[in-house]
Amino acid sequence: MTTGEKLLHYSIQTLTEENQFFRAFTAKHTYLDKQVLIRSFKNFAYAQEKQAFIAEIQKLAQIQHPNIITLYDLIETDNEIYLIFETAEGKTLAEYIQNVTGPIPEEKAKTLFLKIVEAFQFAHKYGVWNGAITPQHIIITPQEEVKILDLALSPFFLHFLRNQDKEAIAYLSPEQIKNLPTDKRSDIYVLGLILFQMLTGKNIYEGLPTTEIKTKIITEPLPDARQFYPMISDNIQQVIQKATEKDPQKRYASCDELKAAIQAIDQQPTPEQSIPALWKNEYANAPFVNIPLYALITLVALTLLMLWRFNTYQQNYSELISNIQDTLSIKAKRDSIYKAKIQKNIEDSLRILDRKNPKDSAKLYYHRVKAGENLQFIAGKYFMPLEELKKINDLKGDETLNPRIALKVWIKAKHIYKAGEKISDIALKYKISEYAIRRTNDIANEADLKDGRELVIPWIR
Repeated sequence: MTTGEKLLHYSIQTLTEENQFFRAFTAKHTYLDKQVLIRSFKNFAYAQEKQAFIAEIQKLAQIQHPNIITLYDLIETDNEIYLIFETAEGKTLAEYIQNVTGPIPEEKAKTLFLKIVEAFQFAHKYGVWNGAITPQHIIITPQEEVKILDLALSPFFLHFLRNQDKEAIAYLSPEQIKNLPTDKRSDIYVLGLILFQMLTGKNIYEGLPTTEIKTKIITEPLPDARQFYPMISDNIQQVIQKATEKDPQKRYASCDELKAAIQAIDQQPTPEQSIPALWKNEYANAPFVNIPLYALITLVALTLLMLWRFNTYQQNYSELISNIQDTLSIKAKRDSIYKAKIQKNIEDSLRILDRKNPKDSAKLYYHRVKAGENLQFIAGKYFMPLEELKKINDLKGDETLNPRIALKVWIKAKHIYKAGEKISDIALKYKISEYAIRRTNDIANEADLKDGRELVIPWIR
């Protein structure tokens, strides 16, 4: 098919993908003014193979879920079979991590991941599992909704997708690698790998030979995600660890269990739940108390006390002045101790940094807080341990950060960008990664950098 050619009511626009299995085109419905994606499959040589393909498509057509790309129609000609799909604008999850967020902050990752789990949960109800899902088959829309390519959910296409994309083998479970019987728990393993990559920004098998990837999947446990991004909580690390157990019996048994485990992280009991039932019974059986009468007695007593205090005011005046002076003196001392404590924290941190790298030193920098930022986000942005960030700012960690306040952070240097400079050259100069510079300075597109912009070089220990 070529641009401008028609398939029933669909006008072909652009060829977007071509491989040994199918070709993909963008197209437009000529009457409904609706964009679609068309995949064309060459007719099958054997009738049984074609019947199996049609049966699988019929199963996928039953799956109607907001987080799964919808299959609209199937058109068969003498030479080819065409599948008409919903289009989904946005970036693949792999592109989203690489170019937009880097490691996704935990709260945001949980929100997106739950949508992915719900899509798998729905597909499992229709008997569809053990496909070839990778971050390349998950779309994050501009509205940060999730859309999953339904073809990749099906095991029918696993062989073809694996042959076309060697990266796909990194997202297979140990039992799939060993060609053992599989069930829904193989998808639980893959979901654990995807959650790991969302939180760390890293595919740990990237660039390895196929044989080495297979060996590692079968024999080596997934590394602790906190080795790559220390801001990940213990609770979500436990979820990743259980989901990616080598033994399927030790994993979550279903998407229902995995979803519940994610939702349970950081949940607090409601006030109603926190009151013991015994207390409720005691309150219910408590005797009546005449509150107004007691209030009147208290008011009379306070009035008499105030009259007595007024009569003795002159006698105690000099003592009162003395007490005020003492209070002011104590406050001044306390403020002095507080300032000394902050200074000591900064000096201690500098001494620790200097011992770690005596040839280099960190510099103090003030980060202006933006709406929606918290301490965990800021610590990740500047690659600082959270405890150190709290220490040098004398914070407990539960404070609400108001926009535009300044927080102290450690940086390596400030670099004034010159037109034509490449971020890779700047990273080489300061001996840090290009990703670190992009993350700290919120650089999505290098072309947007302006001459004279101040870039913060993070201090990575």
